[in-house]
Amino acid sequence: MRPLVLLLAALIVAACAPTSATAAPSSLVVGGSNGQSVLPAIFSSETVVGPDRVLIGLLDASGTTPIGTPDYKVSVGFIDVDKDKTTFVIGPAPASFVWAIPNQRAVWYYDATFDAAGNWSAVVTVTPPGQPAESSELDLQVKASGSAIRVGAMAPSTPTPTSATAGGVLASITTDPSPDPRFYQISEDQALAQHKPFVLVFATPAFCTSRVCGPTLDVVKGVAKTEPDMTFIQVEPYLMHYANGSLQPILDATNNLQPNPATTRWGIQTEPWVYVVDGNGIVTASYEAVVVPAELTAAIDKVKGGG
Repeated sequence: MRPLVLLLAALIVAACAPTSATAAPSSLVVGGSNGQSVLPAIFSSETVVGPDRVLIGLLDASGTTPIGTPDYKVSVGFIDVDKDKTTFVIGPAPASFVWAIPNQRAVWYYDATFDAAGNWSAVVTVTPPGQPAESSELDLQVKASGSAIRVGAMAPSTPTPTSATAGGVLASITTDPSPDPRFYQISEDQALAQHKPFVLVFATPAFCTSRVCGPTLDVVKGVAKTEPDMTFIQVEPYLMHYANGSLQPILDATNNLQPNPATTRWGIQTEPWVYVVDGNGIVTASYEAVVVPAELTAAIDKVKGGG
């Protein structure tokens, strides 16, 4: 299996060539190689039929520097190109803002339900602060099914490291510099066997090149403080070994990080990723890259008392 996609790299590659959208609302386009001063990009790792979350990032006109603050307004609509190249099937409607890295990197997300696989486009309209709106149309491939475990699926039973298996040395199972011991009390397969609802976080603060893992894990840890009865599990997504007091990656022959068995079982291609699983072992919520505290709390509330 190839190394996990680096979110920031995926964002930059995806944004190379947006084109002006004939189906977009009327807009004045300025600057950039295609006229835009802001280049939107989709950096979800995959989009599938059914409920899915589309992640949108913004780059400057050069296509190299991520930008964005809450002052940038983003809306998106989706066109099923295989059926009709000019008619919105979903939206357009505002996308929701969230900091991927507080005060440094922003992302907008849109929860959509796709009814067919094939060629779609996302018409993204960005209104920079104090400037006219600009629209771009981005190619979007919607798959019949994806690699990652999705909402509604059974959670795969996967042994994950715990404080007990690590002899109490949390530094041997996590790269979190300030780990919460609660996240290592029980293995994922044990939680399933005991019919415990849980939150599962794939994140590697030390080796997440996009730098999103640490902030996302911090969000989940913050929610955990308000959810004393909920089970939380953090898993490093890569093969690691413990040396000189810390975890170190086991690289492949080409010096790339390698997914570990838990990551492979869950099928994720990016990190971080957050799942909520109910007491029956059903995945009830899935968040690639970023999660908002309020939505995670709401997802936890839905699974409390289940099983």
